[in-house]
Amino acid sequence: MSKTKTTTSFGTFVAIGIYYFLPRMQMMTASFGWNLFFNFRNSCVVLITLGMLVVTFQKSYTNKFQNVNLNQMVVGMYILYLLATIFCFMLLEFI
Repeated sequence: MSKTKTTTSFGTFVAIGIYYFLPRMQMMTASFGWNLFFNFRNSCVVLITLGMLVVTFQKSYTNKFQNVNLNQMVVGMYILYLLATIFCFMLLEFI
């Protein structure tokens, strides 16, 4: 009999959940267009979070997406959050 290694993705689900609840800056300007641009970031975070939850669920329970490395996906998500925060701080300095 061969031993199969079972892995759990609970930590990945927790990391994605924490990402969703990280604080995001709200910037308001007098221009409707800029306000729409700045509010688009919150919508993107929701869509990215839902997409990653679907990929994690599909990989863990239905064995789809075999080439996806969940650790790299979550680390990349946090790096993207950090870069977006730095970008927003830079925008605040120049506005």
